[in-house]
Amino acid sequence: MEFVKPSKDEQKVVDMLFDKLHQESQHKITKTAILRFYRGQQHNEEQAHKCLLAHLKWRQDNHIDDIKEDDFKNEYKTGKILAEKEYVDLKNHPMIVIFPGKHHTHNTNLDELKKMVIYFMEQMLKRADSIGERVVICFNMDGFKLTSMDYDVVKLFISVLQDNYPDTLYVCYIINSPFIFKACWSMIKMWMDPITLEKIKFIHKDELINYFPENVYLWLGLKKK
Repeated sequence: MEFVKPSKDEQKVVDMLFDKLHQESQHKITKTAILRFYRGQQHNEEQAHKCLLAHLKWRQDNHIDDIKEDDFKNEYKTGKILAEKEYVDLKNHPMIVIFPGKHHTHNTNLDELKKMVIYFMEQMLKRADSIGERVVICFNMDGFKLTSMDYDVVKLFISVLQDNYPDTLYVCYIINSPFIFKACWSMIKMWMDPITLEKIKFIHKDELINYFPENVYLWLGLKKK
């Protein structure tokens, strides 16, 4: 879904909320982010204000601006999440690559993993077009096993995105999904809001070239054929 610039009425509310939040919190927030929260609350100004205050408190409580790679070094070593600077789609949206097959429930530090997800989301948004602030997420399902399925991690991931980064997802590609994931997906999709669910695309690796430069196969560790 392409970003739609704010209408005059939306911009008026965004500007007002921006000034109000500036007085209420020391944490900065972009007008695009305010617009995303406002639209996410179906243009309910009061509810958007509450959600924005909760988001800013979340940032403060979790020291979001202070998270560094060293804070999740053990999880990073697994290679289950990558977000290099050259990872972009054909429309230049920055991309996060996730390898569920490299995840093992019994050997995961949930706190580190949460920090890693947040860190990469923050980095992607800094690189994204400031007008839309959209990112792409790719799940390479090669090597996925039932032992890779971790519903606590999935809930964490969905919660972080939907509660604190609303409407930042441009599209999420799930690539080479195995049959055994079908049952998992039937449960996962129940935790997602309808707008996010519409942005999920199940594709085969041969379709990647329609959305990404040829280097995407290298980024995802896949062979073209």
